[in-house]
Amino acid sequence: MNDFKNMSVGELDRQSASLSSSEVAVVIPALNEASTIVGVATGARAVCDYVIVVDDGSSDGLADLVDPLPVRLIRHDQNMGKASALMTGFAAAVADGAQAVVTLDGDLQHQPHDIPRFVARAAASPDTMIVGHRVAKNGHRPKLRVLANKCADYWISRAGRTAIVDTQCGFRLYPRKIIETVSARYDRRHGFVFESEFLINALRAGYGVEFVEIDAIYGSNPYRSSHYKPVLDTARIASMIAGKILSGDD
Repeated sequence: MNDFKNMSVGELDRQSASLSSSEVAVVIPALNEASTIVGVATGARAVCDYVIVVDDGSSDGLADLVDPLPVRLIRHDQNMGKASALMTGFAAAVADGAQAVVTLDGDLQHQPHDIPRFVARAAASPDTMIVGHRVAKNGHRPKLRVLANKCADYWISRAGRTAIVDTQCGFRLYPRKIIETVSARYDRRHGFVFESEFLINALRAGYGVEFVEIDAIYGSNPYRSSHYKPVLDTARIASMIAGKILSGDD
């Protein structure tokens, strides 16, 4: 990996305009994804030189499966939430000189072979977040989830003052500059709020967002239930959005 720590802003901008896969780190936050993590990690490693798996306190032997792979494994001694796992991965990637970080889930909801498409879009659009836009094949997308996502898209778009077609997809590319200049709460309570809040804050800071269409894949890991708590986590996201809109900054 190249060392970007001592580069000027102008040099960073020129590097961003020629982003390549060798300058990208892939961060995979994972909690009890033993049944799928090897496939996700090896798939990511096939298209990117630097892959980080953050084991967020798993109890299913996930670390033992990841340890022999040609990826970097970082372990949390206890479960700290998705947001903290992402921040741990961001910090490691930036410290090692990555200019951009791609995030994807460890349960095969996202396909690693799509990573180069995110990198290509980012190379053409420096200082822009690239977010996956989930498109279901054959219409197989749960109607209730579609409704909930559309509701989130509307309110987050309003809070971010930008039309966003998919606010809840965790398959994203974050440019280094955005990681270093935008913040969002990442304590355990905000584990599933972080990505929405970070997106709003990035948009409000003047950064752009573009989208890459990906397949919407559901039920990819039938061996575990979702870590997302529909009532509690949705309420927390709604509370964050309401605070943004009612803060007087909107």
